[in-house]
Amino acid sequence: MSSSITRTRGNGGLEKIVINHPAAEGEIYLYGAYVTHWKPAGAEPVLWMSPQAIFKEGTPIRGGVPICLPWFGPHPASKEAPSHGLVRTRNWDLVNVTEDANGVTVKLRLDIPADLSPYWTHAFTAEFTVHFGKTFTMTLAVTNDSGTAFQFNEALHTYFRVRDVRETSVGGLAGTTFIDKKNGYTRHREEREGIVMTEETDRVYVDTTATCVVQDQHLGRRIFVEKTGSKSTVIWNPFPEKAKVQPDIGEANWPGFICVESANCADDTVTVAAGATHEISVHLRLEPIENA
Repeated sequence: MSSSITRTRGNGGLEKIVINHPAAEGEIYLYGAYVTHWKPAGAEPVLWMSPQAIFKEGTPIRGGVPICLPWFGPHPASKEAPSHGLVRTRNWDLVNVTEDANGVTVKLRLDIPADLSPYWTHAFTAEFTVHFGKTFTMTLAVTNDSGTAFQFNEALHTYFRVRDVRETSVGGLAGTTFIDKKNGYTRHREEREGIVMTEETDRVYVDTTATCVVQDQHLGRRIFVEKTGSKSTVIWNPFPEKAKVQPDIGEANWPGFICVESANCADDTVTVAAGATHEISVHLRLEPIENA
């Protein structure tokens, strides 16, 4: 590896790739394929990591970009199954790391056999490719290695670092139907051009491929969240009552992030044929807010 790329041990002794390139800094753990850091040159860090995150095999890491696959949220049939699927607590294999003038690209792979878990019985391969540069792109490809079609849900559960979630807006979802998980899974139409959270929020916006814009006046920037292969967008923040009972967040830390997740869930479940591949890709870029 070049001087811009280091393979080392990170928190909890877990293996990670560290990027120090002229275009950007970054980190990705092989455990769970968690991206835990992206900082374009000349900018502040974009991703939020909980100061109380737990780095331990068998435990999800709080912050960055967890991968939810092959189900999102609770398992549809079992309360005993782990939340958000099987892949975020497994060690992925490093396929390759490449570098050019624009940044560094890391590719990881995970094979899930059909008999791995009682909660999932279909073999598949997941490949996760991440480009760290002035902009940031991540692509999750799921290949059906079983002999029959199956359905799955997925999300790139991105935590964005903000100064205060209560003073941050999310644009791009006006006119979209959302499922309000906080209030009985009722359905509503989003009327606001800019969504500002004032209480615990957990919403699945369905049938939308729109680009979202996270606007943080205090940090003086807009984060553009452009996506392909995704028809759901989830926005989430626990606010203090829920945060205080989640030890890897903590009551004091919840204002510092907003989750805008590119997903396929709820109405937008994916069906992939035997031998076929489905891809979801997210591209992030920053734009300064003048006079912020």
